[in-house]
Amino acid sequence: MADEVIGRMRQLSICDDPAYALAPKLQRADKKSFVQHVDIVTSYVRINIVGPAKSYRYEVTIEALAEGREPNILTKGPADDGHAVMRRTVCYFLLYAALDKSGAFGTGLGHELPLVYNGQTLVYFAKPLDRDVIQVTLDQHDDFANVPEELLYMVSGNDTVRISLQKALVDSEMDLQTQMFETGQADVENLSTHDRSFRTFLEMATQQAAHYAQSYTSIGNAFFEKDPSRTRSLGDGKIIRPGLTKGVRLIERDGVVYPALVVDARSAAFYKEQNLFLSVKECMDSGDPNMYVNLLSYIDVFPEVRVKVASRYYKDNRKRASFRIKRFTRQTAAELMIGEVTLADLHAESFGAPLQYPDLPCVEWERQGPARFFALETLIVMPDQRVAFERTDARQSAQLQKINTVRPEHRLKNIEDQMRRLHLWGDSQCPVLTGFGISIEQQLLSVYHCRCSHGTCDPVRIKHRQASARKAEMGNGLKKNRYRIPANVKSWALIYRCEDKDVDVVRLFTTKLRSTAKMRGMNVEVPLVIRFSPNRQAGEGDDEVLGRHVNEARSAGAEFIVYVSSKCIQDHDLLKLLERRRLRVTQHISLESVRAVVIENKITTLDNIIHKLNVKNGGFNYTPLIEHVGNSRELELASGNVLVIGLDVAHPAPMNASQRRMMHSVDATIRSLEPSSIGIVANVIKNPHAFVGDYHFQTARREAVEPRILKERVKWIFDLLAQNRPEHQRPKHVVYLRDGVSEGQYTMTIRDELGAIREAVREIDPKYRPKFALIIVTKRHNKRFFDSSKGVVGNPLPGTVVDHSVVRTDITEFFLQSHIPILGTVKIPQYDIPVNEGGFFMDELQAFANCLCHSHQIICTPVSLPEPVYAAHEVAKRGHNNFLEFRRSHPEMVPYVDGNVNIIDCEEVTAKLAYRGTPLEAIRFNA
Repeated sequence: MADEVIGRMRQLSICDDPAYALAPKLQRADKKSFVQHVDIVTSYVRINIVGPAKSYRYEVTIEALAEGREPNILTKGPADDGHAVMRRTVCYFLLYAALDKSGAFGTGLGHELPLVYNGQTLVYFAKPLDRDVIQVTLDQHDDFANVPEELLYMVSGNDTVRISLQKALVDSEMDLQTQMFETGQADVENLSTHDRSFRTFLEMATQQAAHYAQSYTSIGNAFFEKDPSRTRSLGDGKIIRPGLTKGVRLIERDGVVYPALVVDARSAAFYKEQNLFLSVKECMDSGDPNMYVNLLSYIDVFPEVRVKVASRYYKDNRKRASFRIKRFTRQTAAELMIGEVTLADLHAESFGAPLQYPDLPCVEWERQGPARFFALETLIVMPDQRVAFERTDARQSAQLQKINTVRPEHRLKNIEDQMRRLHLWGDSQCPVLTGFGISIEQQLLSVYHCRCSHGTCDPVRIKHRQASARKAEMGNGLKKNRYRIPANVKSWALIYRCEDKDVDVVRLFTTKLRSTAKMRGMNVEVPLVIRFSPNRQAGEGDDEVLGRHVNEARSAGAEFIVYVSSKCIQDHDLLKLLERRRLRVTQHISLESVRAVVIENKITTLDNIIHKLNVKNGGFNYTPLIEHVGNSRELELASGNVLVIGLDVAHPAPMNASQRRMMHSVDATIRSLEPSSIGIVANVIKNPHAFVGDYHFQTARREAVEPRILKERVKWIFDLLAQNRPEHQRPKHVVYLRDGVSEGQYTMTIRDELGAIREAVREIDPKYRPKFALIIVTKRHNKRFFDSSKGVVGNPLPGTVVDHSVVRTDITEFFLQSHIPILGTVKIPQYDIPVNEGGFFMDELQAFANCLCHSHQIICTPVSLPEPVYAAHEVAKRGHNNFLEFRRSHPEMVPYVDGNVNIIDCEEVTAKLAYRGTPLEAIRFNA
């Protein structure tokens, strides 16, 4: 009977056109599949709407006015942190100045009038205003008494400011109770905008806590503390500020829908607000910065950081200058000519005092029009500017990561501490919230009786060369088991680069590698050994020498190349580019790892090296077997019935300001001069559990994959499947695993990307009708989960699933932890399943995802993400790195669109660098 019910469920159709059908939301996993229950404390906080709460929406315009000049709209401006935070702060105080002058916009309530303002163009009131349009003009000195002096960096002191409020034409009135309970099933058309108005209001309302606390800055979806005593120095004019990230989502608990605040403690790096001279002095690490004039001439110490000219250099009410740094000059202030005099002399004449450091370089203003220059000591680094990851060195990145990597009990304490500091918890809750009938519960939500497969009698099992499968034991590796499919490595080369003292170490390593591989069932022949030549040919650099040795190995018949060099030698990317251009799979092993294996007998290190060596040569280490729950065997990869496609996109760094202006001048809309790299993998070779892939380049910074590219690649995937497993060339199920998309991009993923896959399948075979599933998985969220089952706070056990009480109300969602966290607090991946044409149940999908997390092969424990997603990410990263190395080492070969030296021809680059159509296209080259 149960099988009959399952069969009927799988035949259900939701919509005549499956391309636009959302799967019905699944119930939590069947409790019959529970062998162990765990209790989880989450980082969710319930938001209560009390009484007949309403909000009234108005559009805001704030303008600076002066005779003979077009109005200057203050709610708009540059997008960088420095200006955006200043602009929002000034606009916030200007709105309250208008409130004071107008008698709370005619309500007479003064500051008791509850309002929620985003510092830009949108404000909500708890009561309707008497008029649909209200204008207030600030034109008296006293009107600006409480507005910070940063106003003068946006307007002239003689300007008047006009604040206009207009009742919104759409969603002008919102009943918060009704809005909360009317949240129902979404469809593809409105999935990205589903409940947007309600959530936007709650996001803004909870954001007001930063203004109320006065000790926080609100940036994006996060709050960061201002108190200098709570910050830590990062060096180089940078600090680390603690804070809290937050978001609002609608969740369903016991059949009731309500909003929740999702929070997490987080620290971030900021540029220190101080004189630019002092920041430069920190970078130079010396008490006398004059020693580093030449060095500063060539280094962009603070590229695009916003600075302002110190107030003391203004004697009147003129608008003051703030700008982003374009560059540091090669000339000092004593050398740089401004007209007929030097900048140093001009400064002395204008201000009656000489510069203290005239022998330092100057700063050029990033602007259109004539260049302007400033001495370092006249500029202040503006506050609240986050440091981009690529602007931190290895030491700073490690220090920031260490601060953010804390044990579960400490992270939970930090979250609770931040909630109190922000007055979201405690006796003095933000009055703005209570004015709208909103209250924040004073404790984190707990989820009881969550499913956990850890320690059960039938979790994911792995199978080696031996006939019987065994439980996937965490941390125990493969022990002495043989590989499921051991490789035969006949022709290979070992190129090594080391000093004479390490030659014997490399030799002993080779012997140990071969003997250990034999124990795993592999046959690894004696390699061709090539020592990195210290004797250079005329004009040869390190690049040319390595290329020559790779060619030498290739000419000798080597099909596989191992290269050993020290970590301090930056030649990994060059090796991988040579792999693609010489069409020989490579493996890079650090000299430090070689020493650890030989001298310290690090068996695990050697094992991981051999795991990679086996899969790169066509072997397969072990086969994961799916946990048997419900009808999960339908998703068993070994059956050949399931094709899994994984995809991720690696984006380059965005353009700087000068590059943006250059692209704007030619009407180009790209966001980077480098292309984005799409990584796509699938299980298309002889072993249905093995994933291989390739990368494809497309226009920069677009998260959506161009349908043309996706169709082309899906056809390539089916061609490989037909070549390698013709008996499985029309699988029953096609599962598309996607990483890297936000909730607002789900409609794009369903309509454009999955739509392109469907169209490719129809073009391959019009009669072929597979059942599609779309699983969107990500770790890019701020939700945290803590195991509290034993009365103490810890990380959840591997196999823990949260699939109720704190999940989405509209589509199937669960959080699955498969791996063992090594450090800090685990971040559990989030799985959303908007398309499920196979009609699989919750526990079956969870078992499928968990099994894929056990498929990594390189280590013998599960990874945090399903292998197709993990591999797609690595392939995309390889594509990005190969492009950068190709551009560095062969700039003359980089193709551009129609001869434009700035816009990359993505298709030409793909043809030159991708693996499709080469002998390596069906090999796991990125292991």
